[in-house]
Amino acid sequence: MCIITRKHANKEIDTRGKAVKTKKENDTQCDMCGKTFESVTATIRHRFKVHPNSPTKFFCHYCGMQFPLKTHRDNHQTSHDSSESKRTELHKKCEDCDVLFYNGKALDYHCRSIHKRMVHLFQPIATPPPSNKIKVNSMNDALSVYYCHLCGAEYVIKF
Repeated sequence: MCIITRKHANKEIDTRGKAVKTKKENDTQCDMCGKTFESVTATIRHRFKVHPNSPTKFFCHYCGMQFPLKTHRDNHQTSHDSSESKRTELHKKCEDCDVLFYNGKALDYHCRSIHKRMVHLFQPIATPPPSNKIKVNSMNDALSVYYCHLCGAEYVIKF
């Protein structure tokens, strides 16, 4: 059976308006064993299951960005000026995870996005607890009413 297809919104559709499935190239590859996958998600899942002891984070030495796959990091690094990697006097090493960066800005970005974020997860910002007061509704039921310590707004549900 021959189905005529046409383009609509950058997708191939058949005469019934259904999207026609096109074959994708298996272009996402495992960094460790070279096995190819249909999606980045499948590749990452494979890496965690089959290669549990392999590195899980790959950082750009030029700007500090983090990538889940080494090939993605390597592709990204081609957008940077390679002369920066030769100037060893500018190289900085992260004291927390021993990753080398080619400049101070990359190290700062790395520390702010990776290590500072982790600190905030473990040390929440301390704020005073909301003050509460008991109010009676129209059915004479006691309700706790909370007040915002910043603006004084009244609310019933504690956020």
